[in-house]
Amino acid sequence: MRDRCTRGGVLTAPAYGAEPRGSDIPDATSALDGTFQTQDGAAVEIVSDDLDQGERVVQGLTSNGVAVRFLVQSTSVSDADRDAIKQDLAGPTDPQTATDFGETTKGVETFNVTAEPLSPDLIWEPVSVIASTPSAASIAWTAGEFTAKVPEVGSEQSRGGEVILEELEPGSPYSAELESSETELVDEQLATRTRTVEFQTLPEQATRDDMSLFTYQNWTTAYIHKTFIPDATVDAIYCGQPSNTFGGDNRSYRTPSFDAPNEDPDYRTMMFGNVNWDNPAPYDFIWTRGIGASKIYNSGGGLVTTLYAGADDMVVKEISVGSSYAKAYFDHSSSNPHCSFFDVNYGGVIRYAEWVEFYRSGTVAVDGYRFKAPAHEMYARFNTASGSDVWRTISHRPNEGFQCLLGNGACGMDFYQASASY
Repeated sequence: MRDRCTRGGVLTAPAYGAEPRGSDIPDATSALDGTFQTQDGAAVEIVSDDLDQGERVVQGLTSNGVAVRFLVQSTSVSDADRDAIKQDLAGPTDPQTATDFGETTKGVETFNVTAEPLSPDLIWEPVSVIASTPSAASIAWTAGEFTAKVPEVGSEQSRGGEVILEELEPGSPYSAELESSETELVDEQLATRTRTVEFQTLPEQATRDDMSLFTYQNWTTAYIHKTFIPDATVDAIYCGQPSNTFGGDNRSYRTPSFDAPNEDPDYRTMMFGNVNWDNPAPYDFIWTRGIGASKIYNSGGGLVTTLYAGADDMVVKEISVGSSYAKAYFDHSSSNPHCSFFDVNYGGVIRYAEWVEFYRSGTVAVDGYRFKAPAHEMYARFNTASGSDVWRTISHRPNEGFQCLLGNGACGMDFYQASASY
């Protein structure tokens, strides 16, 4: 709980720019613990509460009759789940299934999945709260102290894990990029936690009988993770072929097209997951995997051969879907088919594993580890109010050297925890 002070006998929050009206500004940190009140400690009169475990929406009125909405997002990914990811990446990969010597285009494979319902045994932990009124908002995040960058407002530093924003425009959308104030040491690697939140202030005249409904993603929410080589070509010396080069993807980070995941391959590998919120089984979750061509060139620049890596070790599993929250485990292992001898791979693997959480209000959060090669990019796709789709960036992770394909012992694993919202 953030520190408070007393002014004229009334318990209020410390000032953040303009003088706060404690009785009308919601307390986001208390909502993390399930208590819905304003900054002066007065209870909010609850008008509606959907009691959803993954994404709870509570709407009410302050003692002065000001409408307020709390959006509480929780996670079911535990520390034990994160430890399991590390164990997956530390374990051996099967070189026999990591290569495929086919000469034809692999294309993409799509799987329609009947997702399991969310288990009643899941243990939920709150992650963030966005509490908004017509003219103010408070944001709490369990990552500790953080900076919130709000384009229309500027950069705000949290106190007690909470940021208060005032003098906002009624009925207007806002976004905030949250970044943990402290760089953490995770498995001897520096890591910074990030989270993106978006919200809309309530209408100015919102009342008990005319409180705006909370809006959800109408149809689908999707996630894509690509690995790629930014260079046009790279030395093949790490595969013991000093006179040859491998073809790269010759690009920088690139937002997916509207044809994704069926766009022309501009990657080494691609994995995609899509939640169909209201569709019946077996179409409530669809996932796709794709492999880019692996080309090798001789010293004169001539194409020697084109091969395709195997995709059997690229799977989406442990999929479960609820009314406004879904989760899936992306488990990825793929190797360069040119780095093989009698079907035994010696060049390492593109390796990552991650939990992906989908929130129907418009958030996709990723929690995972990867080997730090090649470049990785992660994006989320959301529905807009007009019925179109929009992509948002979750994370860009650079290529830190192809020796990293050899695993944790070569250059350590990269931990990431990030999200995108719309």
